Formats: sequence, structure tokens, C-alpha cells
Amino acid sequence: MPTATATPRPTPAPAPPPAASIPTAPAAPATPNGRYLEILDLFRSGATEEALLSKIHSENARYDLTTPAQVVTVLKAMATDSPFVNSLALMGESGTLQNEALGTVAVGDCRGKTGTLNDVANLAGYCTAQDGHALAFAFLANGLGDPDYVHEVEASMTVALAKYNG
Repeated sequence: MPTATATPRPTPAPAPPPAASIPTAPAAPATPNGRYLEILDLFRSGATEEALLSKIHSENARYDLTTPAQVVTVLKAMATDSPFVNSLALMGESGTLQNEALGTVAVGDCRGKTGTLNDVANLAGYCTAQDGHALAFAFLANGLGDPDYVHEVEASMTVALAKYNG
């Protein structure tokens, strides 16, 4: 007669920390998409470049808890706004992306905005894939030792997007 064997129960996940111990951002934005929607609203209202840069580089940027998915949502909404899209640096050709991904398929086919603090490296924008699709992306990295190295990694990730052939 077969014998039954007991299957061990999985160990339950630890309880989340009490809300009081979870760090919160000072003066966190009330909108679900954080500062990016505030920046989008400023842009659409015709704000000056100085006002936009001030908002983008504000002291609270380090504590912003906006997710890459939220940034991509905003980028998708802005994709048909030619002045916005054309204001982004072209990979390997202009702005902070001028010396990135040189000699790759991403040059001229990806454009974006970098963001750097002592321990933060971000790159968000658009790539035209080999199959012709326009792809919005956001790479956000926090708590870093070397943001310059991470910007190199992010640039290589745009190469992968540009090579995409659905």
C-alpha cells in the first residue's frame, strides 16, 4: 500500500515594515506619476526652458518615487508632440548623448534625456527599432556608486532596443 508523504509548507513571507519605517519623499507630488506629470503640465503650458530645468533638477528629484512605467506612460502621451520629441538629444550626435553608443545602430535612431546625481543615473526617451516600431523607454537607477558607468550600461541598452526586430 502506498504511503503518503507530507509536502513541506512554504515559509511565509515576512510582514512588511510598519508604515512609519518606510522612507517618504519630502514634499512628494500629489499626482500618481510624480514630477513627470508636473513637468509635462509645465511643458504644455508653455513654460520657459529655465522653469522646466528648474523643476527637472529640483532638490526633491533624488526622493522621487516615479517608476519607469510611469515615465513611459508620459513619453507615450508626448510621442506626437514634435517640439518635445525634437528637444531630446540624439544618441551619438547631440547633447548629453553625443558620445554615447558611437558606431552602433542606436546612433541617430534613439533620442532621450539623461538625469544624473551623485548616486542616480537615468535615461529616458525613444528608439526607432529595426522593424520600424517607435519604442518609448525609461531606465532609472538609484543608489549607485558610479553613475557614469551606469550611463554607459543604459546607452548599451538603447542599442538593444534599436536592434529589436519584433
